[in-house]
This record gives sequence, C-alpha cells and structure tokens, in this order.
Amino acid sequence: MKNKAIFLIIITAVIWDFLPVSVAWPQGGWKWRNLKERGTGLGRLYDPQTMETITGKVTALDSVAARKGGAYGWRRVTLETNQQEISVILGPSWYLDQQQIAFTPGDILEVRGSRITYENVSCLMAAQVKKGKKTLKLRNKDGFPLWGGSRQRQ
Repeated sequence: MKNKAIFLIIITAVIWDFLPVSVAWPQGGWKWRNLKERGTGLGRLYDPQTMETITGKVTALDSVAARKGGAYGWRRVTLETNQQEISVILGPSWYLDQQQIAFTPGDILEVRGSRITYENVSCLMAAQVKKGKKTLKLRNKDGFPLWGGSRQRQ
C-alpha cells in the first residue's frame, strides 16, 4: 500500500511537470506569441518593417489612451519637421516617469520608430529618442518594449 502511494505521487509530479509545456507547444510557445503581438493594446501596432528616423522640434506633449478602458495612458509628443508635423507615441506614462530624460516644447529630438496609423492618422511609434547627448531606448531591435518582461529586453 505504501509503495502504491509513493508511485502515484511520483507519477503525478511527472505529469504536473510536463503539463505546462504541452499546453504551450500547440500555440507555438510563449516566444511565438510575443513575437506576433509585440506588446498589448496600442503596442501591437508597432511594426519593425516600417522603421524610419526623423528630426524635429517638440511643439506639444500629451497623452493617448493605451486602449479603451485602459488603466494607464501613453505619452505622445508632436514634432515639427521640415516636411510635416507628426505625432510620436513614446510609451506608457509609468515607464517614462522612471527614465532620466524629459521632454519640453522647443526640444530638438531625433526619433527612430515605426510608422503606424492610429485613429486614422499617420504617426510614429518610437523605439529610440535622442535629445542632445541623451538617448531614451524604448524598444529592442526586434520591436519588443523595454518595459516588458526580461526575455524581451535582449
């Protein structure tokens, strides 16, 4: 009787160990899901295939909703370039509050980001922002937000 109980405990432990792997693999695993989504809400619009770099002067700062009913907003700056005025979506307010760089009207910024359409308007979702000698990195080379989990920071 004692041997049966030990055997059942071992079998249960082995099955329990393999259960999360078997659930994740049919969907392609966590890495596949994160590569497809590149974040949640507004962050899903980011597309590394549409990268460009612009330079301009900050004319306005505001916030946009990350998603309807979302708990936090994203910060946005409006840049005036030689060709156009364009909105640049930076990232979540809570993340930007923790950084060593702030933006004010009149600042000259160089922004590298993904051209997206948000609320039927063309804008840029920033991956990196340079202000003078300071650089604010927001996404890695694959487009993962640096405010995400540790496997996305590489």
